[in-house]
Amino acid sequence: MAVYLLTYNPLKSKWDGREAQLRGIARADAAGQVVEGRWSIARKHDIGPGDGVYLVRQAFKPRGVIASGVVTSSPYTDAHWELPGELSEYVDVDWTRAVPFADPLRLGDLRRVSPKQHWEPQQSGIALRPEYVGAVADFWDAHVRKRRRW
Repeated sequence: MAVYLLTYNPLKSKWDGREAQLRGIARADAAGQVVEGRWSIARKHDIGPGDGVYLVRQAFKPRGVIASGVVTSSPYTDAHWELPGELSEYVDVDWTRAVPFADPLRLGDLRRVSPKQHWEPQQSGIALRPEYVGAVADFWDAHVRKRRRW
């Protein structure tokens, strides 16, 4: 299984109801469930069912991971999420864990366990370096557990 970074940049797009959606993912996780969704990707077609994803908050500090999940589809084309008449590539994702938007697993902390990983890609779909998958997963798990009472 490969792991990829998906990105959200509040300077480039709106995400209405993001805090409620993140909270919904956290509540589903606590109940042993997932939240089905989708996310746009760049033209990255290596990503597919069973791959892990981390959603990285960009632009404003604090930057870092705010959610994670598992890809449930191959990439597909659909209407662009923001530009009428344009198309975008997507994957379906079962979102499994989330933290508050204002309390991500910070990039500075992630860089300590994955110093060669590029954590600020311009588009979704960059792979997490295989040698860091386990360490980042453990770090994310500890971060989420500390915020269970959200």
